[in-house]
Amino acid sequence: SAPDAQWLIYSDFSGGFQTKKDATKIPDNAFANGQNTIVNDGDRISIRDFGYNIFPASSTASSTANQRISSLYTYKRRNGENILVRSYHTSLEYFEEGNDTWEMLTTSTSAGLEYGFAEYNSNSDLFSFLYFGNGTNPLSRWSGAHTLTNGAVASGATSITVDSTTGFAASGTVILCDTPTTYSALTATVLTVASAPACGDNRGVTQYPTVFTATAVPRGNLLLTANNRLFISGIASTSEAVYFSGYGNPTDFVGAANVLDSTDASPGIFNLTEGGAVTGLSLDENSIYILKRHAIYRAQFTDTTYVLTPLKPF
Repeated sequence: SAPDAQWLIYSDFSGGFQTKKDATKIPDNAFANGQNTIVNDGDRISIRDFGYNIFPASSTASSTANQRISSLYTYKRRNGENILVRSYHTSLEYFEEGNDTWEMLTTSTSAGLEYGFAEYNSNSDLFSFLYFGNGTNPLSRWSGAHTLTNGAVASGATSITVDSTTGFAASGTVILCDTPTTYSALTATVLTVASAPACGDNRGVTQYPTVFTATAVPRGNLLLTANNRLFISGIASTSEAVYFSGYGNPTDFVGAANVLDSTDASPGIFNLTEGGAVTGLSLDENSIYILKRHAIYRAQFTDTTYVLTPLKPF
């Protein structure tokens, strides 16, 4: 720091938040940005009373590497519900507001992987599915259907009573107390199973994600949905490339080939060899921005054609 620098203490923040001007040109009693602060009805700045709290309150902090949160995402369902999803160590969990608990969704084969997430609306299924990938395990899809157990479940039970089965498939697999459990039928409040694990009352029950193991489906951790396609990058073996699915089918990557400046409804690959690995994908109106270590590309799409433009020189 400069030899004549000194700390100044301000107690008057009546200048409020001023974000339109450069931070060096606002009054001393104004904020360009702030942390642990609130703005009252008079646009005055004050310190938050409580600062940060652990979420949820029932959780405990941990300094071990296994507890590091590597991914956090808000899944916005078609019905207006928002579901928090997080990953740490080998676990992927969702936050069940019904019991104020993080519940297991699935696990990965390696610890500490970072996930990418993207929602895709399916008009035929009336769902907004959540697609996710970590660059190592196969691409997966979650319907977001979830409920709570209505009464404790005994080990080996052949039925699971829940609050509601709305949104669940007619048959399939659920996660119950961290255990994948196959069910063969359901009613409005009961799942029929061969043998249930022991589980307490008011525990989360959710539809197990669909896993896409086909070789053609890329395994990446950068996901984006746009123009009725799913875009995937962050693939270890081809880190410079962006794959996109067939039009209207987010899991159709069969026959994907390198394309340069046009495409039809088929899947394809932007093989952008210059600029290093892809580090991010972003959507702004009708343009997809592909962020690389030393370059930025813009892909402008219609339903079946696009124009690819480099925005930053290599």
